[in-house]
Amino acid sequence: MSLSWFDATVKVLRHRAARPMGMQLIAAALALLCSAALLLGLNIFALHRQVIADREADKIIEQLDETANHMLAIEVAVRGYALFGNPKMMDRYRVETAQLRRAVATLDSLTAAIADLKPAMARIRRTVGLRMAIVSHAMELPPDPPIRIAMAMRKDPDHGSIDNTRSAIAAMRAQAETRRQRLATATEAKAVQSFALAGAIIFVSIVIGALGAGLALFPASGPLEPRQASTR
Repeated sequence: MSLSWFDATVKVLRHRAARPMGMQLIAAALALLCSAALLLGLNIFALHRQVIADREADKIIEQLDETANHMLAIEVAVRGYALFGNPKMMDRYRVETAQLRRAVATLDSLTAAIADLKPAMARIRRTVGLRMAIVSHAMELPPDPPIRIAMAMRKDPDHGSIDNTRSAIAAMRAQAETRRQRLATATEAKAVQSFALAGAIIFVSIVIGALGAGLALFPASGPLEPRQASTR
């Protein structure tokens, strides 16, 4: 009488070839675990790069705010000096001007390798430079009467450059915020996919490893006996 499929399967498993097969499955499971670990490592590295990118974006936004604050402080100092001729305002103007130059230089350095922000940075350099040229020219005038400085700045054809400077800084800040959000969203999406794929690989490796361990520990017997012809 012929063997059933179950008996035939058990007989094959009990053959001495089952243990090597199990070891091969265990090796395959270990290889899958290593690939999952590598994938998780790459994912962690990508998240680390995103953290660095977020910090750089924060520095850019911080320097934009610093630039805007120094421009505002310069305007206050110039207006105070122009209206009242207070020499303390001239000292404040010099301090704020030096700090503005440092802020713009730092901002330029932070955005040097970011192609998306180069046009906006060029606009800021242009508008800030034009505004400071107007201010420095007016501050060289003698404050007697003080209103003379204010009138000289008002009559300048590029008097509206302060608004251009503010809009340039605001536009670049919005662009930097959008860029940071876009990069963060893309990195998070890739991280979710990578973690899901790594989880699936780990699950498959556990199943294969368990199957391999079962085959490796299955009690072995001698070689398969030749199939006997069925008798009637």
